[in-house]
Amino acid sequence: MHTTIHCTGLALTLCTALSAQTKVFPVSPSFDATNAPSSASFPGLHGAFRQQILVGAPRLAGLTGKTVTGLAVHRDVDWSSALTGGSVDFEVRLSTSSIPPENAVEAFDRNASTTGQVLVFRGQTAIPNSPSVGPNHDPWAAQNTVTISFSTGFAYTGGTLCIDVIGRPVAGKEPKLWYIDHEFEGPGGTATRFGITCSVFGTDRGNLVGLERGLYLGSTMRIVLLGRPGSSPLLMFGANGLPAGIDLGAAGAAGCRQYVQSLAAVGLLYHDSRTMPNAFANFSVQIPASRSLLGAKVFAQSVDLEAQLPRSQWTNSAGFTTSNGLEIQVAKTAPSLGMATVRSHVVDSGPMPTSGEVDVARAPVLRLLYAEK
Repeated sequence: MHTTIHCTGLALTLCTALSAQTKVFPVSPSFDATNAPSSASFPGLHGAFRQQILVGAPRLAGLTGKTVTGLAVHRDVDWSSALTGGSVDFEVRLSTSSIPPENAVEAFDRNASTTGQVLVFRGQTAIPNSPSVGPNHDPWAAQNTVTISFSTGFAYTGGTLCIDVIGRPVAGKEPKLWYIDHEFEGPGGTATRFGITCSVFGTDRGNLVGLERGLYLGSTMRIVLLGRPGSSPLLMFGANGLPAGIDLGAAGAAGCRQYVQSLAAVGLLYHDSRTMPNAFANFSVQIPASRSLLGAKVFAQSVDLEAQLPRSQWTNSAGFTTSNGLEIQVAKTAPSLGMATVRSHVVDSGPMPTSGEVDVARAPVLRLLYAEK
C-alpha cells in the first residue's frame, strides 16, 4: 500500500523521494495477510457514529519516532459478495495516552489526551465498490480497502495511541454491506438463560438475553429485554440464582416464577419495535477492570409492571409478568488483545454522543501509514 502523489515537471525528483518515504506499519501483523476471525462496522460505513481505537504501546514499538500520515482498514472477506461503495465525511483525531487499552473508559474525552490531540483529517473519503472475492484474494487491494490519508501528520512518541474517528455517510452516497475485518479475542464470559417467562411478548427462548461478547474485565456488558409495550420494565440483579424458581401463582401471577434473590433493581423504559409486536429495552454497564472480578457471577431477571395500563388489560390479577433467569459470568482470564474500541450508537443528525460502549476483546485489522521524521 502506498500514498499516491502526482508528480510533474521539475518537481518530479523531489516528489518521487517524498513518495518513497511513505511506509506501511501493520498494527495487526498476525492477520495482516490473512482473514481475521471477526468483523464489525466502521464509522460512516453503517450510519453515522463515533469510534475510538486504542492501540497499546507494545504493538507500536517499531513506530516510535515516526510521523503517522494515514490509516487503512479492509473489508471482511468472509462475506464474499460484492459491496457497494460511496462517500463518507470523516473527522480523525490522534493523541497518545498513558491509559492502556484494557483500562479504556466509556467517556471518549477521558481516553484521549486533552492537550496533545491533533485533528489530522476532516473531509470526504471515497469508499470503493468492492467486487465479490474468491479464495485467492488480496485483502489490501485498492478495491477492498478504505484509506484515509491525513492532511496533518502526527508524531508518535510512545504510549497508547488513541485514534478517534467520526464518520457520517454522505446523503445519497451511503456505502452498503461494508463490514471491516476485526481481530477478536473471543467472548470470554458466558450468559446462560434458565427457567421460563410467563410473558407472551418474548420468544421461544425467553425474553431476557445477555450478550457474551462484552463479558471481559473493562468491557461494556449488555442485556436486552423484550416485553409488553406500555408496561414498565424492572431489571433485578442478585448474587444468587434460584434454578427451580419460586412459584408466584399465590401472588396472582399464575405461571410466573422468581429466579433471582434480588439485591438491586433498575427501572428502564421500553422502546417500540418496528418489526415485532413486543417492545425492547437495553441495559449496559461497564465491568470494572479489577482482577478481583475475574470469573465473577451475577444473576438477573426482569419484571414487566402493568400498573399504568388499564386494569382490564392486565395479564393477571397481580399486574406483572416475569422473564426467564439469566446467569452471567465474567471471563476467567484478563483481556490480552492489546487493543480496544469505544463505539457510540448511530445518530441520525446532530452532535455525536460523548460516550460509547467499550470492547477490550475486538478491534479492526489496521494499517498505519507513516513517514520517517
